[in-house]
Amino acid sequence: EADKTAAQKEGEELVYEAMAVSLSEAWKTLVAHLEKRRSLLILACHFFECALE
Repeated sequence: EADKTAAQKEGEELVYEAMAVSLSEAWKTLVAHLEKRRSLLILACHFFECALE
């Protein structure tokens, strides 16, 4: 099935390469946002722990 699909998509290598690059960039951006969110949540937890003391 994969070979059949590859044969049908012959000549679209540039499109798939561009899609791979775009997906890679989007993934890196998502990871960066999630890391920032994690840091913010840790800071918020620390703030509220200190506020309870």
